Amino acid sequence: MASEKTVQPETLRYSADAGNAELSALCGPLDENLRQIETILNVRVSRRGDVFRVTGELEAARRAVTALAALMTRVKSTGRGAERRRHPVALRRT
Repeated sequence: MASEKTVQPETLRYSADAGNAELSALCGPLDENLRQIETILNVRVSRRGDVFRVTGELEAARRAVTALAALMTRVKSTGRGAERRRHPVALRRT
């Protein structure tokens, strides 16, 4: 019987360096935007202050951190939150 390699989840950190209004716009109401990232990339996202922890398969976690950074850049440049329909596009570009 072939042995199966168990992939251990990785945890990556992302510091948004943002204020409350920007964090609120990034996370969305009731953290809906974070839940979308979790669902699309099969990761777990948690936040304390402006520090996000992303846990999952390494490549998926990296993509999630890249997506968070891209979305925060958008929030900071436009002053608006990430629109729901834009998440999949931002995630595909990571």
